[in-house]
Amino acid sequence: RKLGDFTGIQQRSHDGAGSHNPFKSFVPALMDQLERDGKKRNLAVYERQPDVAGAGKRDFYRLDQAEIKPKLVAAGIPEERVERFVGDDDKSGSSSEHIRQSLYSLLMDVRAERIGVVAIRDVARLFRDPSQKGPVRFANACARAHVMVLTNKGGQWELLDMNDYGDRNTFIDWCRE
Repeated sequence: RKLGDFTGIQQRSHDGAGSHNPFKSFVPALMDQLERDGKKRNLAVYERQPDVAGAGKRDFYRLDQAEIKPKLVAAGIPEERVERFVGDDDKSGSSSEHIRQSLYSLLMDVRAERIGVVAIRDVARLFRDPSQKGPVRFANACARAHVMVLTNKGGQWELLDMNDYGDRNTFIDWCRE
């Protein structure tokens, strides 16, 4: 499952209401991942609103992040399998997981193999870390637990396999931006 294999924006799909749903083409791969090795895992949606420095973008991020779970459900992921991780609002993306409780909880669930996919609006919501310590720790935990990351880069959703060297490096590079 390489970086370019699952590009939802290129395969325009729509939910029942007729609005664009970029997740429709990802559903088979997502469900395979959630049922990997016979284990039932959840899809985690991590949401973090900008800190004071990014307050001008707050409404944009809130609206966009709030749409992820409903669009995943509308695309065909069972609602009970989509878990939201929220509560790190106004904390910088450069803060460690020990300061951001929702990120810490997500990391613990990844390590416990309760999560199969992490969906984030963009990696800046998860990390903005020039030191790369947090992103590398997270990517390694995802690789050990066989967790994939679904994220948006430049208007295109990508499904990144943290066990694929190229995808993992792409994720870490995006966290540096």
